[in-house]
Parts: sequence; C-alpha cells; structure tokens
Amino acid sequence: MYSYTNQNPFPVLIPDKYGGIVNSVEVPSTDACLSRFCGSCKPTKVVGTVMWNRTPIASVPWIWHKESLYDALAQCSNFIFTATQRRQGNWIIASLSVCNTFECLAKFNGLDGDGVQKIGSIGEFAVYQDVHYASRNFLMVNSDVYVTGSIT
Repeated sequence: MYSYTNQNPFPVLIPDKYGGIVNSVEVPSTDACLSRFCGSCKPTKVVGTVMWNRTPIASVPWIWHKESLYDALAQCSNFIFTATQRRQGNWIIASLSVCNTFECLAKFNGLDGDGVQKIGSIGEFAVYQDVHYASRNFLMVNSDVYVTGSIT
C-alpha cells in the first residue's frame, strides 16, 4: 500500500501493508527541476508518493524484481487519475540513478538526446532524464498534477 497525500512540502508518511507507519521520508523540493524543464507549464499539486525498493526479496531474482518497478509507475499514474478523474500520468522526470534502473526494464524504448532529454519511454510513459534532479527520485506528471517517487 502507498501513501496518498494532497500536501506539499514533505515529509510523507509511508504506511506498511498493515497500515502502520514504517518511516518518514524527506524528499527534496521539485520546484527547481520542474521550472527548468517545464517553464510556465509547471505542475502545481502533488497528489501522492510512491517508493520502490531496489533490493529484491531473497527468493526473487533481480531480473523479475526489477519489472515490479513498472507496477509502481502504474500506481503513480493511477494517483493522478484518482485526483483528476480524467487523465493519467504520461511523462516522467528522473535522476540519473533512476534512469539507470528504467533503462534495464523490458518495456524501455531508448532515444538519444542532449541536456534534460527524453531518453525513451516505458510502456505509455515518456521518460526524461535530468542530471540535476535529486538522486534516486522521480516525478510522474500530467498537466498541473504530479506524483513523487523514489527508489530506495
């Protein structure tokens, strides 16, 4: 289960599967990243946060575990759909470390570019890489709303 919040700034409380709080996560401000990338079309409302643990459980091989990241992206998209009642997330801004993981997914289709660049897509989500964005963090965006995410 993931946290659902309409509040910004952070911290965000992350519940475990039984509803207890397992930790509080400080996430850096996204304003600089969004304004550099989006200019005047900057999303203004955070509607959720998702965390995905990079470490697989003991009996699951990495090659299977990494594909569960796509499930976390679908959850981000559904947070946006729940908040807007009309659209899902359709693009992602990610740090270099997150892009390293994204690029290993079976659904990733790569592109070439410079600077803040579109590096490809994962399924229906366009992926943009930003070298200045906080390590291990990403945003899923659609218009005026976004979901923060991190890979731990």
